[in-house]
Amino acid sequence: MVRLLLLTLFLFTTQTFAKEYRLFERSGHPAQNYNSLMRAFPFKEGDHFFLENRNLEVVKFLGNGRVTYVFEVLDEKGNTFALRIPRKMGVFDRYYNFTDYHDFFIKGHKKLQKHQVLTPKINSMGTNFVLVERIDKAFDLYDYLNNKSSLDFHHKVIAEDRLNHFISETAHFAKIGDFHFEQIVFDQTKLEWVLLDWSNSHSFVDGPDNKESNFDKYISNLYLMGRGKDIDEENLSLLIKNARRPSEMEKAFFRKAEFIIKEKRKQLYKKELSLLNHFKTIKTNKELSSFIQNLPAKVTTFLGDQMVDLIIKNENEFSYSYESLSEIRNRLEFSLFPYISLTREIGKFIESKNQLIRLFTDNHSYINEVKRRKVFISLLYKYPHFIFTEHEIEQLSQGALGATFIKHFAKEMKRKRNKMGCFRMVYAYY
Repeated sequence: MVRLLLLTLFLFTTQTFAKEYRLFERSGHPAQNYNSLMRAFPFKEGDHFFLENRNLEVVKFLGNGRVTYVFEVLDEKGNTFALRIPRKMGVFDRYYNFTDYHDFFIKGHKKLQKHQVLTPKINSMGTNFVLVERIDKAFDLYDYLNNKSSLDFHHKVIAEDRLNHFISETAHFAKIGDFHFEQIVFDQTKLEWVLLDWSNSHSFVDGPDNKESNFDKYISNLYLMGRGKDIDEENLSLLIKNARRPSEMEKAFFRKAEFIIKEKRKQLYKKELSLLNHFKTIKTNKELSSFIQNLPAKVTTFLGDQMVDLIIKNENEFSYSYESLSEIRNRLEFSLFPYISLTREIGKFIESKNQLIRLFTDNHSYINEVKRRKVFISLLYKYPHFIFTEHEIEQLSQGALGATFIKHFAKEMKRKRNKMGCFRMVYAYY
């Protein structure tokens, strides 16, 4: 009886002292006292957050990163979600505001979903908050590799198998934005490894020889030196000073990850070469549209780069429609138009080799490095009679194209006298 009375009193007290906090106005703007609330951090179980037109009940605080607080909450229908909100409003560093990372999360999620990476599903979002699926986390990858996870033998076998699957399914990424081992967790309900957090700075491998990966041994070992820290120039020396040797389990993991990624990329490369051979046979925009629509979910930058090369060279000898180029751009997530339109526009007024040299020895900041190289090489195809002296090559290396690119260009010029053959080799390099 006494216990029942105490329980009733506890529930009454909890409900009585539960508070309501308006975090975001209906307009989406943060409440005027948002930053002071985040500093005081008075939130407890049973409190209510009002976010625009949403009323969410706090279950518990789940944790935080450098820019985000995460809470377990109940929505108006009693469904459980994870709520992500900025740690504060205002400037995060000299480049970004805290709220920029909300946008990065949303944009990065779209790309991860397109490439079938396991992540929490987004339920809904506001101007500065997002509700995502609540993951039943058992442990993260860092703890798993350090034997800090309490698993029976059966679940260890499952966890290892699904980890191999996760590595294989993300092998075409050279980098997933803000990737580290505490962000990969084992969901004990789904029995899958899930990526919890990311930014939008994802990139893909650009060729069969690209060894960069999220599980790269060097980066991974650096991460092991300082758990939960970002590797940058400021703390790199300290991390190296305090480094520890990876455990045998960690070493085995890195070796296996490297092998899985290498084999998966071989398969992808073989498949993409086959796709490129098909692409070369396309003769109409209708065929091109069908080709783009039927591309596999997982494609690399290599495929996109090679397609750009083929389009600029126009070996298919047909006129690409704006709609077709838009389809390629949207599917492969980069723009073809700067290469093609710049090549056409520049080609209208280039009459001599000296004009071409002057154009590319001026540092045109509005054309990024990769685009400059693409445009330069495609112009060489338009003007195969241009022969560059060593002095002119040196001029170009001092300008907008960059020394590394020109050194390779010069080496190929010397190695192969046939100018068109030379140009093709340089073109293929990029």
